Amino acid sequence: DMDSAQSYIDDASYIAQEKMDGQRIMIELDWGKVTAFNRKSQEVEIPSAIKDEISSLGKQMVLDGEKVGDMYYIFDLLEESFEDMTQWAYESRLSHLSEIMEDRILHNVDLTPTAFTPESKKALFENLTNENKEGIVFKHRRQQHQPGRNKTQLKCKFWSSATCVVNDINDKRSVGISVDSENGFVKVGN
Repeated sequence: DMDSAQSYIDDASYIAQEKMDGQRIMIELDWGKVTAFNRKSQEVEIPSAIKDEISSLGKQMVLDGEKVGDMYYIFDLLEESFEDMTQWAYESRLSHLSEIMEDRILHNVDLTPTAFTPESKKALFENLTNENKEGIVFKHRRQQHQPGRNKTQLKCKFWSSATCVVNDINDKRSVGISVDSENGFVKVGN
């Protein structure tokens, strides 16, 4: 909610981006070959339109982003021309990524919109809540890349979700459901 996010909105050392409701994908570009990976480092397929546009960005790079339908929203640049950029400050990686993307006409690849000032962060927060989007992420400008969760990012989700499975189909037009928890799936009834 607005109260918990307000300190990050006011703090000039944080930027804000939309938390996309899609699939987290890292993409490696290596001299025209585009390979996509999920969070578990397993190779996954992505639409050819995204592959074609990524291959136009340069010779070699590793990107981090979110695939939403036929769009890929890039929010980080981890490597370019075989230079490890994970030790760069986030704001520097984002700025370099913006330079790479500048003046390109792409239809399936874009940068994740980013708000830098308290006014623009507040406007982004309000727009995302009004549009019933998944949430907002606040990232420290000077943070080096850290895989997984870290304390320099705050994700504010505007709505909750759950992973459920149907484990029984009953004769009376009902189903048995289990919900994913920290301890595995737990039966919750019909």
